[in-house]
Amino acid sequence: YKEIVFSAEQNTAPFPDPGIGELYDNEENPEHLFRWLNSGTFIGTAGSISKMTADVLSYPSIWGSDQRGYTRYYLTHRKTVGLDLNGVAFFSLFHVTENCFINRQT
Repeated sequence: YKEIVFSAEQNTAPFPDPGIGELYDNEENPEHLFRWLNSGTFIGTAGSISKMTADVLSYPSIWGSDQRGYTRYYLTHRKTVGLDLNGVAFFSLFHVTENCFINRQT
């Protein structure tokens, strides 16, 4: 159980942040369609989101990119924050091609 779950996407963001993808543990799960945090949608308990928002707003790196701030929070709070790696609750269309689909049978 995660207190907060973010949507995920197929590409790392924000741009340009070279090397940010290396901070994720995605090598363990290369079969996941969506592997990187997307700050556009998230869900969680009110208390957890309130704490996260206060923490993220205190980061100097938040100015100019909420994605950067939420990514930093996720990478440092993996026990309580998760990603929707299979696009079950959220479906980010960023960089999704016609060949991209989710098999509802699995």
